[in-house]
Amino acid sequence: MLKGRGAIGDDNFLVHAGDTYILSESSMHHRRLARAFEETKADAVFAVKRMSDTRDRGIIDGERIGDGLYRATRAVEKPEVPFSDLAIEPVYLFGPSIFESLINTKPGYGSEIQLTDAIEGLIRMGRSVYASELRDQDLRLDHR
Repeated sequence: MLKGRGAIGDDNFLVHAGDTYILSESSMHHRRLARAFEETKADAVFAVKRMSDTRDRGIIDGERIGDGLYRATRAVEKPEVPFSDLAIEPVYLFGPSIFESLINTKPGYGSEIQLTDAIEGLIRMGRSVYASELRDQDLRLDHR
């Protein structure tokens, strides 16, 4: 993602990983992300989904501040002992501050720089980080 920094500049941008697809009527999950991003003046907003087993996922802890909206207080990639059932889905809206966090993020799980760790970096920097919960009617298709 850092390679795109020159093209993105100071603009906000969407990241959607190719291994998971989210389908919702009229792309409502994207609209909820955009609305949350604008209303909260966020540095990052991303999708989350409640799951019974989150050991192989990035997860968050957070404070519920609205209907399906959380202010993220912690983000961890594939924790050995999950502390939450809110799994991060790979649909993100970022402001340019994510680049500062990515630059300072060391390789983590799998010896790779994890986007979840960069999100945790934003939280530690005191930035505004939010999660928008997918609805039951939002269809999630995963390569797994």
